Amino acid sequence: MASGRAPPDPPFVDTQIRIPVSLARKLAVNVLVQAVGKIAIAALSLGTIAILTRHLGVDGFGEYRTVIGFMAFAQLFGNLGVHLVFVRNVSQPGADQSSLLGNGLSLRLIGSTAVLLIAAGIAWLLPYTDAVKEGCLIAVAGMAALGAHQMIVVVFQQHLKQTGPVVAEVLGALVLFGGVLLGTYLGVSVLAMITVTALGSVVTLIVSWTLVKRLVPFRLRYELAAWSALLIPAIPLALGDLLQLVSYRSDTILLSLLQPASVVGQYGVASRVQDTLIGISLMFSQLMIPVLARYGTEDKVNFRLHLQRALDVLSVGCVGATALIAAYALPIVLLIAGREFADAAVPLQILAATMAVKSIAVVFWQGAAVINEQKKMLWGFALSAILGLTSYLILIPRLGATGAAISTLVGETALWIFAIVLLARRTGGYPSPTIFIKSVIAGAIALWLAWEVLPATGLYWMIQGAIAGTVYVGIVVAIGAVPISLIRELLLARKAKQS
Repeated sequence: MASGRAPPDPPFVDTQIRIPVSLARKLAVNVLVQAVGKIAIAALSLGTIAILTRHLGVDGFGEYRTVIGFMAFAQLFGNLGVHLVFVRNVSQPGADQSSLLGNGLSLRLIGSTAVLLIAAGIAWLLPYTDAVKEGCLIAVAGMAALGAHQMIVVVFQQHLKQTGPVVAEVLGALVLFGGVLLGTYLGVSVLAMITVTALGSVVTLIVSWTLVKRLVPFRLRYELAAWSALLIPAIPLALGDLLQLVSYRSDTILLSLLQPASVVGQYGVASRVQDTLIGISLMFSQLMIPVLARYGTEDKVNFRLHLQRALDVLSVGCVGATALIAAYALPIVLLIAGREFADAAVPLQILAATMAVKSIAVVFWQGAAVINEQKKMLWGFALSAILGLTSYLILIPRLGATGAAISTLVGETALWIFAIVLLARRTGGYPSPTIFIKSVIAGAIALWLAWEVLPATGLYWMIQGAIAGTVYVGIVVAIGAVPISLIRELLLARKAKQS
């Protein structure tokens, strides 16, 4: 008997909805390009760390990481919340991308440079070594270039053309790797290595700037009305950025103020490995943001569908990576940095879990931004900042690098939970945790195998890791954790292309 009521909202995942064939094909190509590029960048990054740690030693690498961490904090704050507003605006149908990019870049360059110079000045007032203080000044140009490149990447993502930023970032990583290698041969100081790092970022910006002009011709613009259109909606996001920075990026700064440089060096190895892995995992997250922006306010069902798919794919990949890194953290550290950095193994195990949590959380809180819920997300950032900062102040003096890693995980987990609850209320349903739970079960089995069974074989640890990883993949496929519907759509896209 009909009740006369309107039908309820569809469930979080509507299996009858399909990604358009052309969009699925472009996503597949972009994922492939991103994957190849990120793997190359990760290899160069880890190679750079290996050279730096052995050349600079624990204390010298600690000074290097203090400079990078301190100025990265300032660079992200210099974003002024504009980045997500720019993503949303440039993704709208009919958007004047040339004007948006010209004004957005000029605003980002001026804002970032001003904030970075202020931060470099503050560094001179803190109890840092002369090398750290001078290094912060040198790092200004590189960090400003990095912020501008990140804005250019948005345009490539919106057009689903990832070749440009991948080429730019690989070339920048090559310049950094080659410069560090040459610097080691010449026996240069920490300051020279920081200069090389800044140069790599500048090269990345020059290449991406050149390539994006072929896609969207533009020039720098200084139109106050356009700046206001970016800045005013960004105010709550700027506060959110600040709160997020407190919870996620103040670890190295507090370590440098509360612990000796050697502890910063140990933690720097672990955090740099984590950042490299996050760079790989976030490639999918970043690809999904423009897609979510297309449906954010007008198509709730498609928005939830793509959000669910992002969670499923990231769950399978990130949980597996976390399990393997947790199992082989010590040999990974010894391979990358040498025995002098063996104490970085435990922080790396904890930060591996943080990598998984953050990679997934980014999709949710940026998803909240594209549906105009950034003001409510401020409460989530505030919760994360309070819990993270409190943990830092309690645990860093007692546990050093391990305390910093635990505190980072606490803050990111709080933000993840808050973002899920907010999106569920806004879109009418919680995402299905099925594939995430299945992935965790498969990861636990692989971890047990790596810790309890494979060591008895006497095989080299990389071979053991390959076996454990193969077992993990086999389990997630066997128990249905792989998002088959997404694979089916990509196969259909390929079939359509061939026909």
